[in-house]
Amino acid sequence: MKKIIMVFSLCGFGFSLIGCDNSKSAEQKQKISTETHQANTFSEQETVIPSFPNQCSSIETGIQTLKTTFSPKDLLQLNQLFKRCLNDVPLETRYQWLKSTDTIYAFQISHLPKRVVAYITELSEQGTLSSSDLKQLKNKMNADEKFVIEHLNDLYLEQFNLGEGDYDVAQKSNYALDIFAPFLPKDDQVYLKTLNQQEQESGGSLDRDAGITVSFSTLSNWIQVWEKYLKQYPHSHFSPQVKALITDYQRALFLSSENTPVFEINDLNVKMDPDARKAIQQLAKTDSASAEKAQKLLDYFDNYVFAETNFDEKTSTQQEYDLFMNETREGVKRFSEQYHQDLIKLLNLATD
Repeated sequence: MKKIIMVFSLCGFGFSLIGCDNSKSAEQKQKISTETHQANTFSEQETVIPSFPNQCSSIETGIQTLKTTFSPKDLLQLNQLFKRCLNDVPLETRYQWLKSTDTIYAFQISHLPKRVVAYITELSEQGTLSSSDLKQLKNKMNADEKFVIEHLNDLYLEQFNLGEGDYDVAQKSNYALDIFAPFLPKDDQVYLKTLNQQEQESGGSLDRDAGITVSFSTLSNWIQVWEKYLKQYPHSHFSPQVKALITDYQRALFLSSENTPVFEINDLNVKMDPDARKAIQQLAKTDSASAEKAQKLLDYFDNYVFAETNFDEKTSTQQEYDLFMNETREGVKRFSEQYHQDLIKLLNLATD
């Protein structure tokens, strides 16, 4: 889901951002964050002056400028130019501009001044600063830093929950929907609207705190939504992103995460989480392309042989019982070590 300077998640499974896909994993976002938070390009006296004219012909200049130069005022101007000029350029140019904004926002967010980041991340309920402390922090800012704070919505910037009580700054998930969707074909509008809805529900990341941010049933529903989308719009510009999302959601639904396990494993037993089983069973009954994979997973688990020795409480000897228990322990250990790779191969869930 988002473009930030930080953490995504979404991970053995993770949202992958391709083109304008805002579904980055928390782990991917952390990488962006840690790379350049140190770069504070503002001085107390510095004032940023827009570096390109306020006309449609200057958009290409603005795009190239903002890929390498931190300037929130230019960013605001560029977004305004997009809204004014998108209707007058070819569709392919609109796609190119949209893709360019991925790089622009990654750079701009990663170069936000430290005081701005601190201010924004303190706006959560878990913030440690009082309102008076926040006011003092803002008062210490120069004009350009205050510009960011006072134009967060216009710049499409917001606080992002990294998990474990940490926050950072991200691009709003509705950016492409607001600015570009009105000038794109219907199938693109459906894609951007649906993606934004899912980002809102997941909080911008499929994985957080080593767990999945939505329910197993939600993942099952989202898989079906995107597979129906591909059937309805087989030639959609965003088909590659949709296919990547489906794989991410399949991995989240079919494979365990540390704090949201599909399989509950102890020394002598392996159980499937009831909610996960229900969601996978429901998916297996649909006519979606993922139904076969869901059924294969159920068959894999239900037919898994943990112990070769049969045990009957009424007729088995102590020796047979001991052998059965030993084989069961070894079987559980084998399952725990192998199921992840087994299912990736069986269900074709490998990622590039």
